[in-house]
Amino acid sequence: MPRAEAGPEGRRRAGHGGGAAAARIHEKRACGSEAVLVWSRGEALESGDAARYIRLLDTGCGARIAARCEGIWPHYGEVVRNRKACIRGIAMRLLGRRGGRISQAVVLGAGLDPLSVEIAACTGYSVTSYEVDSSPARRKRRAIKEASAAAAECIRHVEADLEGAGPRRIASALEREGWRPDAPSLVVAEGISYYLRKETLRDLFDEFRACSGAGHAILEYLRDAESVAPERARIADAVFGVFAEGAGVEGLSRYSDGEARMLVDGRREGGGARRGGAATVGPAEMERMRTSQNRLFPDDASGWISVCHGRL
Repeated sequence: MPRAEAGPEGRRRAGHGGGAAAARIHEKRACGSEAVLVWSRGEALESGDAARYIRLLDTGCGARIAARCEGIWPHYGEVVRNRKACIRGIAMRLLGRRGGRISQAVVLGAGLDPLSVEIAACTGYSVTSYEVDSSPARRKRRAIKEASAAAAECIRHVEADLEGAGPRRIASALEREGWRPDAPSLVVAEGISYYLRKETLRDLFDEFRACSGAGHAILEYLRDAESVAPERARIADAVFGVFAEGAGVEGLSRYSDGEARMLVDGRREGGGARRGGAATVGPAEMERMRTSQNRLFPDDASGWISVCHGRL
């Protein structure tokens, strides 16, 4: 997978048109989402609902992708587990164990991820999650309903192309499902930012920021090449090549920590820092938060995934 990043007009994602090609793209993306579930199994998930949901899904295709990634680097599952534990921890702090000021979450590019199920159970089924994805969610809806009818009542699925629909149309689609722009939201971008153009993600965040309710954002991102040690950057390139293969992705978006903070903060290049602005969690801190040690990631240069969070 090439590490060079094209300019704003130099890279486009493949469309979601009809026919066999679109079906193959959806299938490949579902397989990538399944691989994440394979690595999530066995973790101490926050709720029994999420564990039941994962067990109900057939992840045979994902297991094959996970095996290929572990053939590149045998510890790759730890990257996913660290990132998911970090995002889960931040989300639950913001939402509160039994629901707090924020009573709605928007999960961008949710795929098969169980985060919305965890949010529902851990907040006493008081937070509604709106999952936005380009692929149909019938399979996921069935599994969630079987795992937990209470969680299923707290989750809405919005079918929309994040890259092509435009932020206003996505916001309108969310509103049709009951999302309130005048109430605070938690917006989560996990496992999706590297597949979207930077302009697309910025415009989406700006749309949520312009709402009277605003809220918080959690952004997981692929670190830029200058921030990662060369030998670890090669691992990331090879693994993302497996994930992107046949999935309609023509390039990857990478961010410096500063770019990620500006994206969440809403600042532009050269703008002043916001008081109490966005914070980043690097690979070393993520591993330490989850395992209380730094076995695979002694410093941030040894990893390629970070998380940024803050007020929109």
